[in-house]
Amino acid sequence: MIEIEGDLAGIVVFFSACMLIAVGLLVRRRGGFPQIGPVFSFIGFSIHIAVLFALSFPHQSGSWSVHLDRFPQGLYFFAFTAGVAGLWAWALWPIAGRRLELNATLQREHLGMLLAFILVFAQALGVIRLVGWSGMAVFNILILYQAIAMIIAGCRDLSLKTTVAGCVLFSAVTLARSTDLFVSLLARSLVFFVAGAALFSVGMYYSKARKHPRREKR
Repeated sequence: MIEIEGDLAGIVVFFSACMLIAVGLLVRRRGGFPQIGPVFSFIGFSIHIAVLFALSFPHQSGSWSVHLDRFPQGLYFFAFTAGVAGLWAWALWPIAGRRLELNATLQREHLGMLLAFILVFAQALGVIRLVGWSGMAVFNILILYQAIAMIIAGCRDLSLKTTVAGCVLFSAVTLARSTDLFVSLLARSLVFFVAGAALFSVGMYYSKARKHPRREKR
């Protein structure tokens, strides 16, 4: 029996999350039982964000690698890579066939997920090296992008859960990075002040958006 452990286990979990997000898109578009689509998307994005958050720390960035010269690891890696590529090609096929507009299928958070998949894939192959602080910067940008995308989507669709989730993610990243990067209490206080002002602005915008009847929750 071949065990999946170490860096390969993290990659398999991350790629599985990418596949769940693609399955969520496919289920919602193809009908039958579209209500299950958001469930797949929620589970996939939850795992995806958790992995990105773990990789946003300096001691974790750049630590994932795969020994492709070892048959079991290489087989698992390329099998899951093919699964992600195949499912996303299927999900994006209507765009290639010009049957759907790009924004009708892909949202901002999907673009962030695809970019993260490409970076993790390239990192595992050794094409790029996101090590230490450079890796920390890249993955922090990605997770902040996802937080902002969730806030924008929540305010646009008047979804309180999505907006709050984006704000919580933004706060978690801000708290973690202020602890890592700043020793001075004054600097940390300034970061918290700026983050608090940003969250307050989001709350004000969301409250104002609810007063417009033309904005409907999807």
